Amino acid sequence: MEEHEWDGFNGIMITEHARGDSGPTSTHIPIQHSNLAQTVVFTAPSGGLGLTTLASMFALHASNQGRKTSLVDLDIRIGGLDVILGIEGESGLRMSEVSAPLGHLSGAALRSELPHWEGIPVLAADPWNYRTNGDGAMVKAWEIKAAVEAMAQIHELVVVDAGCTHGFAESFTDYGLSDQLHIIMLVEMSVLGMARAKHHLTRLIRQFREEQVLIVGMHPHLACGQSVRMNDADAKAYLQMPIIDAMLPQRALSMSIVQGLGIASIPKEYRALLATIERDTVGKSEHSVSSHASHRGTRHRRSR
Repeated sequence: MEEHEWDGFNGIMITEHARGDSGPTSTHIPIQHSNLAQTVVFTAPSGGLGLTTLASMFALHASNQGRKTSLVDLDIRIGGLDVILGIEGESGLRMSEVSAPLGHLSGAALRSELPHWEGIPVLAADPWNYRTNGDGAMVKAWEIKAAVEAMAQIHELVVVDAGCTHGFAESFTDYGLSDQLHIIMLVEMSVLGMARAKHHLTRLIRQFREEQVLIVGMHPHLACGQSVRMNDADAKAYLQMPIIDAMLPQRALSMSIVQGLGIASIPKEYRALLATIERDTVGKSEHSVSSHASHRGTRHRRSR
C-alpha cells in the first residue's frame, strides 16, 4: 500500500515510494475512537476573510466555557497561526518539527512541548521551515494525522484551522475520524464570495455529510453600509444552505492583529455567534450522546 504526503497540503499527492520512504504501513497503532474529542474544523473558499481569527476566537470561547481545548493549524501551505496570535516568539514545537515515524504520538508528550495561548496548546504550521534541511522534506501525511489524533486523545475539543484547502479531509476520513467532525465554512458575503463558496461547499459535501457543515458569513470591509450588504436570504437561496450568522469586520480587532498584538479579547459583537457555533457543534453532539445513553438505560431497565 502506498503512503503519501501532501505537497503544501493542497490536495496534490506525491507517492512516497518514489522517494524510497514507504511510511508506517504495518506499525501504525489503531485509534481508539470512543476516547477521541469532538473536532471543529474551520475552512474557507479563499484567504483574507479572517478564518484563523474566527477559529482562534472559537477556541478561546470554548476554553472560557470550561472545555479542555487545543488549537491545530492544518493550513500547512500558508501557516502563521502563532503569528496571528502574537506567540511566534514563544518557544515550543511547530508542525515542521513533528516526527511520528510509526504514525503515532503521545498526546500528553505533544501537549507538553507546545506553546500555549491563553492556556490553550497551539500546534502551528511553519512552512518556511519545511525545507531547511535541503533534502526537500515535507511534513508527512501520517505525521499530520498522528498530531490530530494525539490532540484528540487528551482534549475535549480540537479546533482546526484548515485554511482554504480540501486536503484536511484525509486526516479524518482515512482513519475514521469523520464522525467526530464538525465543519465551519466561512464565506464572503459578496457575489464573488458566493461563487467561490458554492464550489468549496460542493467539494466538502462530497467528503462529509451535509449536516456536518455550518456556514458563517463575513461581510467585506467595504460593505459596512446596510444598503450594500448581501442579505442572508440571498446567500441561503444561492448555496441552498442557511447562513447561521453574518459577521461585520471589527476595526479594533483587525488593528490589534495587524500590529502583532494578537487577540486581546473576543469582541462583544461576535460572542453570540461563537455561542451558536458551540451549541450547534459540540453541544449538539453531547446532547445526542446523552440522549443515546439515556435511551439505552431505559431499555435496559424495561428489559428487567
